[in-house]
Amino acid sequence: MQTEMLKAEKRSAAGKSAARTFRDRGLTPCVIYGRGEETRMVAVPTLELEAALRRGEHIINVTVEGEAAFPVFVKEVQYEVLSEKILHVDFMKIRMDENIEVEVAVLLRGEAAGLKTGGLVEHVLHSVTVSCLPDRIPESIVVDVNGLNVGDAWHVSDLKVPEGVEITDAPDTLVVSCHMPRGAEEEETAAIPEEATQPELIGEKEEEEAEALEEDQ
Repeated sequence: MQTEMLKAEKRSAAGKSAARTFRDRGLTPCVIYGRGEETRMVAVPTLELEAALRRGEHIINVTVEGEAAFPVFVKEVQYEVLSEKILHVDFMKIRMDENIEVEVAVLLRGEAAGLKTGGLVEHVLHSVTVSCLPDRIPESIVVDVNGLNVGDAWHVSDLKVPEGVEITDAPDTLVVSCHMPRGAEEEETAAIPEEATQPELIGEKEEEEAEALEEDQ
């Protein structure tokens, strides 16, 4: 697993004005917290941070002004809405030999068999929480839906994850299903003929009752 090394500098001032000053210097304001330690405000080189995030790095090594490097998990990234520039990052301090819980995307791949018969695929759960060692965090959990037929519903318990990775969501949580469009279901129900019923004639009913009484006698 490739791990980026970022050299961070301490920062004491908070607020928009201070953050803008750091950004003008090519630094991104960040915080580091976790493992019962006091939250630290730092700033890291923006270009190096962006490069690490583009590579999909989950774990980054950080050294603060000459201190010994330590691993952190990229917990949250805040972006500017229009420009999509990184505004702020939350780093969580971790140990590489201890499990952490992180959110991982659930992606669908393939073409569901149910689509060929007019069904619709409904992707319900788009991410799950997994528990694993930091170097085992999967980029995503891919679900092959080629075998998904109309009427099928796959749940968290059906997901396949790498060895050493555990999903903490409830096993019965729905992930994806395939069903017919509502209108098609109603039309299909309406197309089923009802059993034909013969009108009952009052005279015939009376004759049948009389015959039944005679047989009983």
